[in-house]
Amino acid sequence: MLSYSTRRLSKGDLVDKVVTATNLVKAKLPELQIDGELQLDAAIVPSVAKSKAPDSKVAGGANTLIFPDLRQETSATSWYSVSLG
Repeated sequence: MLSYSTRRLSKGDLVDKVVTATNLVKAKLPELQIDGELQLDAAIVPSVAKSKAPDSKVAGGANTLIFPDLRQETSATSWYSVSLG
């Protein structure tokens, strides 16, 4: 679950929303490997994940990205497509 914060480094309603959603999914589907809140770089870049979320089982190798809202998804997708060249 993506956020503008990793591991509560920032505070705000959106961070709380992502943390709550992550906890709900973990409670309902404990067998699912899910984590949040993670910034995009921590979710997909192994070296960043090691420093920002070393306890995460999915950080750095996430294969599914869940965004808290459409605005976050649009800016992350734009950034990611530009970074790929």
